[in-house]
Amino acid sequence: MSIGGTSFHASPASVASYCFSRYPHVWGWATWRRAWRRYDVNINRWPQVRNAEELRNVIPWPRDRRRWTSILDRLQRGEIDTWDYQWAFAIWLHGGLSIVPEVNLVSNIGFGDDATHTTVFSDLAARPAAALPFPMRHPSMLQADLLADRFTQRHALRPQWRARLVKAVQIALRQLRGGH
Repeated sequence: MSIGGTSFHASPASVASYCFSRYPHVWGWATWRRAWRRYDVNINRWPQVRNAEELRNVIPWPRDRRRWTSILDRLQRGEIDTWDYQWAFAIWLHGGLSIVPEVNLVSNIGFGDDATHTTVFSDLAARPAAALPFPMRHPSMLQADLLADRFTQRHALRPQWRARLVKAVQIALRQLRGGH
């Protein structure tokens, strides 16, 4: 349902040039009209899906499923101002996949105080971009790469942990330098 330019892999994880993912990577991304028609900013079907078996099939890891359940609950209550979680939900709801390159193709420079959503610095900001090697090597199967999804979930999709860690490091560095 979408194709992204961002890869959070530390290094190429497979012999293919890209993998399929359950998570849309929305920095430098595209979709098709037929897929975008399934987008629902209000995630109206969330209450019916919230405790369904399908969610276990999409997110097999209990801790991550609890985290996404909390996010989608808060989103539906209007406590989170975003659009991309709704896109992930639309993809999950319709059994879709996203294409993710094995190398990072874009560099997100939109972090900082003047940003709309990414106001806290992240080690994901301004990651170097590379060219996708040609000829393309295609995955052998059309299915989510669970190892790549797990890596992405642990290292890129837990912003609250990342933000706390970055803030703690910034505070510690200030203290070491004699600041307050």
